[in-house]
Amino acid sequence: MESLASAIAAIVVAVGVFDCDSTNKSLAAGNVERNPLMAYLQRTLGRYWVVLKMAVHFAAAGVVLAF
Repeated sequence: MESLASAIAAIVVAVGVFDCDSTNKSLAAGNVERNPLMAYLQRTLGRYWVVLKMAVHFAAAGVVLAF
């Protein structure tokens, strides 16, 4: 089960990386963030919103590994 949990945790982190990358590319192309919370964080944190977003993904991966 440990290898399954590790794989799931890795997928959670990878999805976070791809999500941040695709969001940045979409915003650069002129699109607008539709999630009000993420839009607020992007306005408030600027380019550092990615740090907070990835912290959530790493925390989720940690929860997967803890159980």
